[in-house]
Amino acid sequence: MRIFVAFAILGLSCFASSLEHKSNLTASYINYTNFDNELLYFGDTTLNYKNDMFTFNSKLDFFYSNQYSEKKEFNVDELYLTKEYENRKFEVGKVIKYWGELERYNIADIFNQKNYLFDPFDKNSKLGSYTVNLTQYKQNNSFEVGFKFYPSDIKYSATTSPYSVSIYNYDKDLQSDSSKYNPTTYLKYNFVTDDLIQSNNKIIFLSGYDNKRYFIPINQTTVSQYLYKVNKILALSNIVYNDTIFKFEGAMTTIKEDKNMSDYTQFSIGAEHGFYDIGGVDLTLYGEYYKYLYKDESKIKNVDISELYNDDIFLACKINFNDIQDSQIKSGVLFDKTNSEKIFKTEFTSRVKDGLIFKGEILRTFPKDNTLLTNIGVHTRTIVALTYTF
Repeated sequence: MRIFVAFAILGLSCFASSLEHKSNLTASYINYTNFDNELLYFGDTTLNYKNDMFTFNSKLDFFYSNQYSEKKEFNVDELYLTKEYENRKFEVGKVIKYWGELERYNIADIFNQKNYLFDPFDKNSKLGSYTVNLTQYKQNNSFEVGFKFYPSDIKYSATTSPYSVSIYNYDKDLQSDSSKYNPTTYLKYNFVTDDLIQSNNKIIFLSGYDNKRYFIPINQTTVSQYLYKVNKILALSNIVYNDTIFKFEGAMTTIKEDKNMSDYTQFSIGAEHGFYDIGGVDLTLYGEYYKYLYKDESKIKNVDISELYNDDIFLACKINFNDIQDSQIKSGVLFDKTNSEKIFKTEFTSRVKDGLIFKGEILRTFPKDNTLLTNIGVHTRTIVALTYTF
């Protein structure tokens, strides 16, 4: 079905002169210290068609590994229609939304599930969700109401893969006491201030299935994820003061039915400060802190990959060389205060020529025993890649 949709979309481009598209193709070589190296090919295509009645939007992506059999996938990430009239916007279809402010991890970014099969460390790789929503605009503020039809299945890599998050085999069929097709509703209010303080703020109320789930055994060697319903209140804010941006994300979760899970609270704070034209380069510094709090410590916890970010500090810097190649270095460390775990990551990007980008990356983890980071299994990962955009 997904392949049929993809060819239908691509075929439309041959006949619609007003169809806009952008594609990225990447070839990468990945070296692991404890696993077999791989060649990973991936890419995406964004297509947009607009007429007087509506806008059609779609995004397709794929990835293919020559080494790890489960990392071969094609996805229709987005496929939706947008209708704008006066000061309203209506959307229906498969959509990816971004609810977040901080640089490393976004507590409030819960509308879509992450695509952990591609890379557990890539927060931008997401699975589209089917939704219908309506947004009302008033000056710089907006009010959005919508619902998600059902939660997305998640695939995880095999236990022999460097991308594994569990020591058990995984069954992607979601488990629940009620139908997974019960919709999740949300209300989102976005307001901007630009008088004494310049800020962008969001408050979101969500009721339905949480994006956080816990694992239950299917048999002695296999586990699956169990869905449960919640009420959530999310708050996001960034405040600009001179060359510094102060950021906040918070979430309060009340469990509706499941007696195994405790109510919990998450929050994160951060700051981003820029220094410009220092010897011809620009420097941006980041500092962030994440905290996870359970109301009842005796209930299930530490079962979700998001709980890596519990009592963690993230420090990073970005150097923009301001050259014609748009060369840039990003480097950061995530330090878990509770488990004394660390993750180091450094990225370098530079444009070889128009449309061709080189990227290098080194990621190194220092896990402790019996934690989620231990299950990921990556010790040192080195990537070199070329991306062609057209």
